[in-house]
Amino acid sequence: GGDQRSTTRTVYRCVVEPRCGELVGGSGEAEVAYDVVVEGDGFLYRMVRIIAGTLLMVGMGFAPAETVLTALAADAGSDGGRCGGGGGG
Repeated sequence: GGDQRSTTRTVYRCVVEPRCGELVGGSGEAEVAYDVVVEGDGFLYRMVRIIAGTLLMVGMGFAPAETVLTALAADAGSDGGRCGGGGGG
């Protein structure tokens, strides 16, 4: 991990990957699931959920793509997006 006293963290990799296999939703139709993979030197409280939530909002068309650039340029502690639900495995 990184220096826990600093709020600066470095994200080395952030990708959205289709989840292996097919899921079947409650409607009986096939649904696609994705994993957000984030690698870095440490993470702040809710940091990965905020990253995932921001990507989700942009991907669903609820926020412009520039939102990601704005969040990356924001000061530490700024909330660039909504939190995604925890579902890590």
